[in-house]
Amino acid sequence: MTNPLPRQALVDFCQQHQRVYVIEEGEAFIEDQLTSFGLTNVVGKALFGVIGEYSPQRVAEGLIADGLNLEKPVPAVNLDDDLTLVVRPPMLCVGCGHRTVFDVLR
Repeated sequence: MTNPLPRQALVDFCQQHQRVYVIEEGEAFIEDQLTSFGLTNVVGKALFGVIGEYSPQRVAEGLIADGLNLEKPVPAVNLDDDLTLVVRPPMLCVGCGHRTVFDVLR
């Protein structure tokens, strides 16, 4: 994620469009920043939700619910049957400040 966000570039971009969709999984960091800039044509979590992964189908459903007319229907994709997950222990990212505390507590 870019921090700080390029405020003027984003304001200029959003002012050129009637509606700007912010599609980000997890928390609404970018959407919140854009609204804090005073932009009122930004929408995201209200359409797509906060919990779960964003599949192409989920994003399409949110866009259609907002009145966007998609030219082609988005095919439903079920990836659950095709995935073979590699089993590995959970770990913290390299460079994470919490790693040293975790190592000491272990």
